[in-house]
Amino acid sequence: MEYTKQTLDRAMGELVTVSTGEWKTITEVAYTFGIGSRKFRTVLRKLDFLQLEYVGGDWRHRLAPWVTDQGWGKRLRRDQGDRSTPFDVVSPEAQGWIEERFPSVLAEMEAEVSPEVKAAVTALDDFRAARNEYRANLQDGKEMSVEEMVRWLSDFFPKLSQPEIATALNVSRQLVSRHQDQRSRSLKYALAKRGSKPGPIAAAALKVAFSRSA
Repeated sequence: MEYTKQTLDRAMGELVTVSTGEWKTITEVAYTFGIGSRKFRTVLRKLDFLQLEYVGGDWRHRLAPWVTDQGWGKRLRRDQGDRSTPFDVVSPEAQGWIEERFPSVLAEMEAEVSPEVKAAVTALDDFRAARNEYRANLQDGKEMSVEEMVRWLSDFFPKLSQPEIATALNVSRQLVSRHQDQRSRSLKYALAKRGSKPGPIAAAALKVAFSRSA
């Protein structure tokens, strides 16, 4: 989207409208780099361009204060019926700043990630895309939360440690631990309520949950 500003034309003594260039959402900027928006946001967090904030019952990446203070970004909201979704847009200057630093930071991050974590992230991204597309057709349209992603990785990649899951989701280890503890309690409650032996998938999940809570 193109933004404009009004400035004084001293020769004419009048206010004139001047274009400030094309401002883009974080997702749109990610597309210009040919990278997924989730991974792109992780890089921007490494650059201290984005920060994690708890918004609307979920953790979201939002512009760091220095970006908006410098006039490089705007925090906005998109109203859709009863639902309001926060999003950010960044200026051409910010896009240039990112372009200069992005390749080196991305290379450093990829060198630090193990093959196991890469495989888990790829599988999760595929699942999230399908799940979010399905949910978009529902009334709430809510995307997959961090807690749901922690549970999914714990179920389908049980060998990943808490630090590895934290790296995959770009969240703190403490947050992963909290969600896994809640998952363990939910599994124990479900087993007690069922009053019978769990199936093979549930049994495997319970085994992992019990070993972590021991």
